Amino acid sequence: MIKTVLIAVLFGLAAAGCESNKPTPGVKPAAKPAASQPAPEASKAAKDSTPAAKAMAGPDDAPLPVPADFEAEADRQITEKTYKAELEKIEKAITSAAEE
Repeated sequence: MIKTVLIAVLFGLAAAGCESNKPTPGVKPAAKPAASQPAPEASKAAKDSTPAAKAMAGPDDAPLPVPADFEAEADRQITEKTYKAELEKIEKAITSAAEE
């Protein structure tokens, strides 16, 4: 019985919270912002040439390197004779990076 009453109260509160957003009498709705116009190209170029704009610029459009990009180079550089030395270099780089 108590569960039924609690569930009914919860549904009632949920329904009350979901009422339509009717404007409250005496309260003005917020004004819609005016549509902004794009900046002219000349001023955009001037903004982009500042040091701060260059520092905040995003990455260039060059693709990110992926492991497949390095496979051909690794095949040429790492041979049966040099793989131990290359492995030691990699291990040293990993341990020094982990210590920092």
